[in-house]
Amino acid sequence: MHPMFERIADEFEGAMHVRSLYSTQPESHLNEMLTRVAEEFDVSVGCYPDENNERKRITVRSTDRDAVDDAHEWLAARPETEPDGT
Repeated sequence: MHPMFERIADEFEGAMHVRSLYSTQPESHLNEMLTRVAEEFDVSVGCYPDENNERKRITVRSTDRDAVDDAHEWLAARPETEPDGT
């Protein structure tokens, strides 16, 4: 297990910045958008449905605060998202 951690240890360095927003769209309709934002802004993106699978919380993570903010702004401008979570 220790050798495996050494291979990914660099991913845990630095402060992690995270921002979230929401969507009511089916996850299958979000996949292309989430892949694009991850590639364009070099961030990690996660999509987490609520217990009823009605709303999805989309999270953007990176050690680069500006990349997170830019990716969040890009996502918030898309009609598929609800930036304020309502």
